[in-house]
Amino acid sequence: MTSTTASDEDAQFLFQEWDRRARARDVPVLLEQYSGEAALETRLATRPSGVLRGSAELHRFFDEGGRRPNERV
Repeated sequence: MTSTTASDEDAQFLFQEWDRRARARDVPVLLEQYSGEAALETRLATRPSGVLRGSAELHRFFDEGGRRPNERV
């Protein structure tokens, strides 16, 4: 596995794309930015750990979150 470091421009682009996709509530396109084994820690998760793991959990979270922004899902 090769390790690379993103430039500031890469990081800014990734953030802007994530924000655009999240605001559009286009969950399948938003999930393209995550690997199948991704983990996301958020205070909006209903799990005690606040950690969501894998595509299925992320999909449910973003799908439900699009319907109920700023609520725990």
